[in-house]
Amino acid sequence: MQPSWFWNAVSTVHLSLLAGLVAISQAQAQSSFPDGISPPGAVQSVAMQYFDEFGHRHDLNDIVGDLIVVNVWATWCVPCVTELPSLGKLRSAVAQDGIEVFALSVDRGGVPKTRHFFEQHGRPDLNYGFDPRGVFLDQLGNAVLPTTLVLQRDGQVLAVSERALDWSAPEVVAWLRRLKTPES
Repeated sequence: MQPSWFWNAVSTVHLSLLAGLVAISQAQAQSSFPDGISPPGAVQSVAMQYFDEFGHRHDLNDIVGDLIVVNVWATWCVPCVTELPSLGKLRSAVAQDGIEVFALSVDRGGVPKTRHFFEQHGRPDLNYGFDPRGVFLDQLGNAVLPTTLVLQRDGQVLAVSERALDWSAPEVVAWLRRLKTPES
């Protein structure tokens, strides 16, 4: 029979090993997100409503895709404008994978302001919606522009980015495809 100090030492070693495994698991989970993209914070689910360019109201269910990348942007936001072309390239890359990329403008000028911007700067190949009162942005709390959410069809937030990224980067495209695959 082993003395009690022996079993205390064995228990301590087991607890230390378990804590180490948990830390490794958490580090791997965090590293599975590309640089600049994080797990969801306080907002775990969203209910998005927006207007199309003709003034018709829509919601998240009107966007076709099993996985939806929603970019919240404005014409006056330089980082937003910088990342729009990469979002268009992302849409082209993942369209056949059931992943939709959607740009939601929060310009107070609504459609006319955004339309004028596109006339001046070109229009990336994206589906667009408009939220001139910023209702969706308010739902996100202290969101900054640009904010991009990766959503499941039911509105569950899978990931968030609150900075401009190259969304067409191969590692981001591959990550989105991996993220969608288990859901299919």
